[in-house]
Amino acid sequence: MDKNTLIEHLTHVVRQQRQGLVWLINIVFACASYAGAYAIRFDSFNLSPNIVHIMLASLPLAAVFKMIFLFRFKVFNGLWRYVSAHDIVRLTKAVVFYEMFFVTLTMLAWGHRIPRSVYIIDTLLSMLVFGGIRISVRLYREFKSEKSRSQGGRRFLIIGAGDAAEIATRSILQQHQGLDTIVGYIDDNPQKQERLMHGAPIFGGRELTAQIIQTYQVSDVLFAISAPPKELTEYIIETCSGLNVEFRILPSYCDIATGRIEVQKIRTVEIEDLLGRKPVQLESSDIRADLQGETIMITGAGGSIGSEIARQIASFGPARLILLDAAETPLVEISLEIERLHPSLVIDTVLCNIKSRSSVNLAVQRNRPSRIYHAAAYKHVPILESHPEQAVLNNICGTRYLAEAACANGVKRFVMISTDKAVRPSSIMGVSKRLCELVVSCMPADGPTHFAAVRFGNVLGSNGSVIPIFRRQILQGGPVTVTHPEMTRFFMTIPEAVQLVLHCGAMANKNEIFVLDMGVPIRIMTLARNMIRLSGFEPDRDIKISITGLRPGEKMHEELVTYGEELQKTKIEKINVLRRLAPIVSPLGMLADVEKLEKLAIQGESEQVKRLLWNLIRRDADSVMPDITLSTDTENDDN
Repeated sequence: MDKNTLIEHLTHVVRQQRQGLVWLINIVFACASYAGAYAIRFDSFNLSPNIVHIMLASLPLAAVFKMIFLFRFKVFNGLWRYVSAHDIVRLTKAVVFYEMFFVTLTMLAWGHRIPRSVYIIDTLLSMLVFGGIRISVRLYREFKSEKSRSQGGRRFLIIGAGDAAEIATRSILQQHQGLDTIVGYIDDNPQKQERLMHGAPIFGGRELTAQIIQTYQVSDVLFAISAPPKELTEYIIETCSGLNVEFRILPSYCDIATGRIEVQKIRTVEIEDLLGRKPVQLESSDIRADLQGETIMITGAGGSIGSEIARQIASFGPARLILLDAAETPLVEISLEIERLHPSLVIDTVLCNIKSRSSVNLAVQRNRPSRIYHAAAYKHVPILESHPEQAVLNNICGTRYLAEAACANGVKRFVMISTDKAVRPSSIMGVSKRLCELVVSCMPADGPTHFAAVRFGNVLGSNGSVIPIFRRQILQGGPVTVTHPEMTRFFMTIPEAVQLVLHCGAMANKNEIFVLDMGVPIRIMTLARNMIRLSGFEPDRDIKISITGLRPGEKMHEELVTYGEELQKTKIEKINVLRRLAPIVSPLGMLADVEKLEKLAIQGESEQVKRLLWNLIRRDADSVMPDITLSTDTENDDN
């Protein structure tokens, strides 16, 4: 027997002996409570021979059946160190039902020779003995934890004193061997103030937060409120800026209940919590019905949007998932991630650059997808201003190749990711995405494929977006760079964007453009200042904010509807469909112009490419509103 096997064997023996010892202790308690009931009833241990005879005769029955009922009601399943009110309720039920059964049994055997008060006293003693020992163990453990916490650890101030705060408190105290401390709670409800919760005070309303942090040397502020209001988070973060505390938030009850996140995983407050609107959550039954059992292709699968599309689609039970990207490493990473989460799903990776018509045709022809989600695109505004030919080849021509391959191979639905930068475009990137929308609109409406473009705003946390840039700048000590103090953007989270894409794919019905109701635009300066405060610093004092000026192609403000378009509601509240007020002048002419762009781009004629791009956009505008003046505002890319 080797060393490891011996250790495992000894551990198993000790565990068995420990379990046996626990059972023996409980049997002793069962007998002691029953014998003690006689001693209390007769106020003496010197009992008459008749009483002793009845007690000894019935004692084995009392012990056996008491243990049976305690086992039946799972009283032994709970850990003594974590005993709760729920455990005490189970114990009470077990003892009461045992006593009812035992009274019936003993009366049948001995009639009324056992005094009725013995049963009552036995019930009370059983509750006291079995419940008291468990509560004592928990109190002893919490006493030890309190001593340990005095040796160091994080000090939490919890915002909220309701059920979520109870969950948060248990989660904190059960982690890190009890080293963390709950300093107290902040709650605006006057009825809760000046009371205790888990032995910690509920100090008062939000106006006391900064004072409590300084007085009690708080290290972490935890929002224990389901979907905390924007004004509350902004107020506390602003008043506590510069106090060197970390802000955290408890997951929502929905996340906890559905198993998406564990209670212990209290997360750091993200900038998404200050969006000014609740994240969009849509019913997914239509998506499941559309995707289940289908073969799905995702282009740009290694990117921020494409990878999230892959994750969400994988959960809806497709028959096969085809991940296509030109970047090798991200493609491998997302495929391995989905294989780990969905081992039974068939996943194929396609290393393909969509700038190659032959490669695109071959990929679609070989894999025969029924759905294509087209997320592959160049997206950064400043760099595409210097490389317009790449915007043409990758964004416009790549979209055309995929759309034509979809028609040729009987793909049922084709969904293209667009952007608010396509609205009155002022950059090469925006122009390219607008022309992508027009290319999709030019596809045959009577063909086998239903086409759709999905237009939305900036995506929080995507690769190269403003949030990761701000985080990196803050970690480096600043400055945080903002192009203009009044610049605004529409924002959405990656999961929101993907929900929109999938719902629109399920609703697509012949060459449509969909838009999400994204609420009000957010000032980039506000995001920068809030991110600095979330990191425990004071804007302009600890971390400077630098105004760099608008870059080529950037807009000051974004829009979601362009000239000659109007929004119409769909069956889903947060999704609108665009209606064009006038048809495209010539779909065939548009595609012919795309071919001209392609030839100029291949030849590297950047200036001619730019001129033709802007001419096409002006012609598109003139077809609806001849007197339109194209925007020359500019913007910070985050899509």
